[in-house]
Amino acid sequence: QLKPEDFYREFHEHYEQPFDIPDETYEEIFNSMHKTTPESRQIDCQSCGYRSCRQMVFAIANGYNTISNCVQYEKAENYRLYTTDKLTGLPNNNVYLQTLDTMIKAGSTNGFAVIQINIKNFMLINNRFGFSTGNSILTDFSNHLRHLLGSEDKLFQAGGDNFISIMKKEHVNNFIFQANRLSLPTLEQENSDIRKLSIRCGVYELDGTESDHET
Repeated sequence: QLKPEDFYREFHEHYEQPFDIPDETYEEIFNSMHKTTPESRQIDCQSCGYRSCRQMVFAIANGYNTISNCVQYEKAENYRLYTTDKLTGLPNNNVYLQTLDTMIKAGSTNGFAVIQINIKNFMLINNRFGFSTGNSILTDFSNHLRHLLGSEDKLFQAGGDNFISIMKKEHVNNFIFQANRLSLPTLEQENSDIRKLSIRCGVYELDGTESDHET
């Protein structure tokens, strides 16, 4: 006694054509995936389920997928976390040691010096204003140091309020002079008697006789 018409159903097409993705969006997503070179954007390993990296980006832009599902992104992100200070964005002590050892092995240390920089009485700042303000001051300080670097100079975050630079010898004196007694925006906002940051430095002039970073 079944009637076929009782089982009839009508289906309507609700498919929506995906939006055209502008080139700026592709660029933004590729960069956020740490794919900044043409080669890295054409790895096309298909681990994500798409035929190409560009198809993966198209899916991300349309909300079908997420950046974290790219295995190459995960590798690059893990490497970034291993080599980068989270607060300041500077290369960390691991990169400093690797960089110095590479320069020593290549015999390219002549004309350079290593500077270790420490902020005087930084514990007092943390105790008085709190760690959040202390972190803001470290960020301001690191940004200021960046602007003092020459094209061949390198800056690293060595942990806490300690920084290291591998720098051309002729830049050292001016760098130390401008890095000392700094007036930073964060300090000025605190309306306290601490107006400037002072530093202490240790300088080692490389002469090419070093065998590794420990000597």
